[in-house]
Amino acid sequence: MNTLEVISQRRAVGGFVLLIIGYLLSSRISLEISFFNISCLFLILFSYSALIVLFGYQSTKDLLKPLKRPFVRKILSAVGLSFLIVFGISIVLMMFFGEVAVTQNGNIPFLKSITVKWQLVSLLIIFLNIIGEELWVAGIVLPIATWLTEYKFNWLLANLIGCLIFALIHLEIYKFNIAICLIVGFSRYGFSMAWKSNDTLRGGIYAHLLYDSLLLAVNILL
Repeated sequence: MNTLEVISQRRAVGGFVLLIIGYLLSSRISLEISFFNISCLFLILFSYSALIVLFGYQSTKDLLKPLKRPFVRKILSAVGLSFLIVFGISIVLMMFFGEVAVTQNGNIPFLKSITVKWQLVSLLIIFLNIIGEELWVAGIVLPIATWLTEYKFNWLLANLIGCLIFALIHLEIYKFNIAICLIVGFSRYGFSMAWKSNDTLRGGIYAHLLYDSLLLAVNILL
């Protein structure tokens, strides 16, 4: 991941167009099987295609190589970092704006209303969506990181930009609740760091899966 070449303008345009198309299709088109929306497959397909356009097939394959030990510690550290960031942002928002109104994730009441069998199916779809999100954000963060290689904190800056964009795409989902969008957006900082520490996007994917699984488990059980 540290050996990625600087992306040309032509590749960047092609890749970003695919990312935009993937986002629009996944967010605007309802692709349903039974009562499950699997439009997240658009996000996976177009984001993966965008990475190929940006970096080439072999480099994209390398970006998704298997994890190497001690990956468990690195993933747990990334998840812990994300929880700390969420806690810190929540405290700051409450200090300046008082009580922060948090809009509950729509998946929670839905999961509580269906049987265990359908809960498992729904969780699979949620996890597919997470994979799509990680590939999509990677298509934004990694090119920016290559353009900023001359700067000491290029990864930090690229990651923060990715977090901000991730927050913005959740505005409509959370009914323009700025506070919760900031929390959701910057909670993924640890996931992108897991890419780098594990030298593979799988690190961020597994960290994101674990993070969301913990949140879902707590909310379902409560």
